[in-house]
Amino acid sequence: MSVEESPLHAAITQAMDELAQAILTSREGRAYQKTLQAIAADAEARALEADLAEAQARLANRQAQGENIPEAEAEQFYALRAAHRGHPLFQAREAALQIMKPLLSEAVQNMNLQMGLDFVALSE
Repeated sequence: MSVEESPLHAAITQAMDELAQAILTSREGRAYQKTLQAIAADAEARALEADLAEAQARLANRQAQGENIPEAEAEQFYALRAAHRGHPLFQAREAALQIMKPLLSEAVQNMNLQMGLDFVALSE
């Protein structure tokens, strides 16, 4: 029997689904979901986020290959990142995420206490 077929795996999956639903249906979670929906409905925001993700991946790959990124190209990336950070929908998403962080932190702390583990330390 594989791990995915074990009763424990099914129980963990169900518990995680319930935790996710509890967080997402909270006032904070609904506010966060609303920002995601607003971004998904805005073609300009979607394009800006896609452009930023593509630029980050491209530059990271080139740097990993040992390439020095020309200053002008780096400045273009910084301008794109600034436009992304300054966009009202992304600012709203970040604000909603900051409000959700205590819920996520509480969930991790409760699991740590119940299991006697430190999930943050284990993830490093």
